[in-house]
Order: sequence, then C-alpha cells, then structure tokens
Amino acid sequence: MFLEKYKEPIKVALKPLGDGYEAFRMDGGRKKPDMRVPLGLGSCHCCDYFLPHDDAIVLIEETQLISTIKDIKKDYPYLKGKDKEKFINTSIRQENLLKVYGAPGRDED
Repeated sequence: MFLEKYKEPIKVALKPLGDGYEAFRMDGGRKKPDMRVPLGLGSCHCCDYFLPHDDAIVLIEETQLISTIKDIKKDYPYLKGKDKEKFINTSIRQENLLKVYGAPGRDED
C-alpha cells in the first residue's frame, strides 16, 4: 500500500509511545518521507500523524509544549503577566488549529 512507507511508531516527547502504537506520519520533517507532496497537499501545516479508526480519521499532534512556551517567551520578552500568559495560550491554540485545519488552498468564488 502507498501509505505504508509513512507508517511509524508514534512518538511523545521524542520517545516511542510503546509497542503497537503506530500511525502514518504526515509531515516528514527534515529526514523522513513527507506525504504532503506526493498527495498534492502542497506545503500545508498539518498534524504529525493520522490514524484510520472505524469510519473516522484520528489526527495526532505531538506538541513539545515546554519548548514552544520557551520560544514564545524568548521572541516576545516585552510581554508581562496576564498579557504574556494570554498571548502564549492564544499562540499555541492558533498553531494547533492551523495544523488540524491545514489544507491546500481553497477555491474562492
């Protein structure tokens, strides 16, 4: 099957989740096969894995949350208190929404 080359163990915090936990990697990163190009998805932002389950597809995003928060704090050092907290939460939420809904450009009428 075409997708088999994208199947791999699911990783959480860069470590395999355990035996038998496999899914299809969507964005290959720097060294892995990337299914976006051969499937015609372009350079969309997408989740890390997908897994067929009955009549549905489960999307899996493995976010390195602590690292993401540190990066945001570093990029926006002038934010303080509640403003910083709100900005971090909003940024992470938006990034993950973009990955879930990421798709090639839509036709606009």
